[in-house]
Amino acid sequence: MKRFIGFIKKEFYHIFRDRRSLFILFGMPIAQILLFGFAITNEINNVDIAILDHSKDTTTEEIINKISASKYFTIKQMIVRETDIEISLFLDPNPKDINLAFELGTDAIELHTGNYANAPSSGEADHELERLKKAAEQAHELGIKVNAGHGLNQKNLPKFIATVPHLNEISIGHALISDAIFDGLETTVKKYLRIIER
Repeated sequence: MKRFIGFIKKEFYHIFRDRRSLFILFGMPIAQILLFGFAITNEINNVDIAILDHSKDTTTEEIINKISASKYFTIKQMIVRETDIEISLFLDPNPKDINLAFELGTDAIELHTGNYANAPSSGEADHELERLKKAAEQAHELGIKVNAGHGLNQKNLPKFIATVPHLNEISIGHALISDAIFDGLETTVKKYLRIIER
């Protein structure tokens, strides 16, 4: 028991001697309480949705009215035909996959850029960029919209945009929010826009 009490005393002294330990012990939980208590919410409000109603009867009309009256959803579009729904697939930049997406009647693809973003060397990153470039060109020639995303950030985005053609949309949400923690959301969005608009 004496050993255990000695261990506790030693740790106690260490915590109060090292400011970093104090911050980790007290500062982080306080920051989490403030963020989760006031800033972060898991409430769903005003989610944009589209509705496809085949039956067009009074029951579905009542359901649609209840949905539109709620604060949780905003009906952005009433879809008349299934052909009005855009189909998009998330793919690695493989020619066979893009051909298969075309055969399936896909309207758009999102190219997975994670291998480029996480490449351990510049040579491997360049190799992945070349694969993404060829995939974007192939999809564009087949009439498929080209979107891309996964792991893109302020460091790797400029070279990606300069190399890969025919981009319709780029998904950079995770990196953008991570950067915004330090720089603020408005400043971070402006930085990304400057990269994209070059």
